[in-house]
Amino acid sequence: MKKIIFLLVLVILMAIGCKNEKPSEFTMLPDYTTSMYPEKLVGRVEKMTEKNYWAIPDGEKYKKGNPISMKELDSLGWTEDFEVVFDNTGLLVTISGIDETARTIWVNEFLKENNVYTERKLFENDTLKFYDKLKCDENGNIIEITGFRAPEDTVIVTTKKIINAKGDTIENQWFNNKGELAGKRINIYDDLHQRRQVTGYDKDGNYQWRCEDIYNEKGKPSKRTWYDKEENISSVEEFTYEYDKKGNWVIEYYKDEKNHISIMERTYTYFE
Repeated sequence: MKKIIFLLVLVILMAIGCKNEKPSEFTMLPDYTTSMYPEKLVGRVEKMTEKNYWAIPDGEKYKKGNPISMKELDSLGWTEDFEVVFDNTGLLVTISGIDETARTIWVNEFLKENNVYTERKLFENDTLKFYDKLKCDENGNIIEITGFRAPEDTVIVTTKKIINAKGDTIENQWFNNKGELAGKRINIYDDLHQRRQVTGYDKDGNYQWRCEDIYNEKGKPSKRTWYDKEENISSVEEFTYEYDKKGNWVIEYYKDEKNHISIMERTYTYFE
C-alpha cells in the first residue's frame, strides 16, 4: 500500500494550517504529498523533489534500479513522483506530479491572502480542472474544503475537520455533492504529534480499515501495519532511511510483505 490516496486528496489537504506559525528553521510538508502524515523538514526548503526507483540487490544492501513508471505506480496503488515548491515564508506555492521522465503531469497551485491559504487550483496541461475553496477557524486551522469541478463550477465534494480539545484526535469527514456523508477517518496522535493510528469508516459509520505506525529515533515511520475490517493484517511495510547533513531523509528503502522493494530519492534546494 505504501501511500494511500484518499478521495480527490481533499481530505488530506486539511492537515495544513491556514496560517504559517512554524519556526523559521523548519518547513512543513503537508500530508497531501506524503499521504499518511504531515512532515517537518529541517531548514528553509525552497524546493523538494521525490522520485521512485526499483531496488537492486547489492551485496547485503540495495542500490537504485530503473525508475518506477507511472503505470507501475498506479497498479501498485502508490502515488507518483512529485515536486514541491515553497515561498521564503515556508508556505506552499505549487505541488506538481511528474512522471518517470520528469515530465509534469499536473500542477496544484496554492493561493493565499495575508499568509493564509484561501484556494487550491489543479491544472492539467495548463487547463484548470478542479479548485477548492478553503474555510478556516479563528486559530487558523482549515476546517472545511469545498471542491469544485471547473469550468462548470459544480460542487464535487465537501470535507470537514474536527479537532478535539487536546489536539490528539482529528476526525476528517467528507460529503458528496448532495451533502450526504460519504465516509470519515479518525487520526490518533501521540504527545510528539506523530500519527500513531488512522481508522477508516464508511458512510454508515461502519469500520473499514485501520493503519498503525511505529517511528524511529528521528521521528520517521519505520513500520506500518494495515488491518482490514475483520482485523486481519492486510499489509506490513518497513522503511529505513539515509539523511543529508541537515537531517532530512534523502533515501528511503521500502519493503512490504509481498517483497516489493523500492527506493525513494529526495533532492532539496534550500533558501540561504
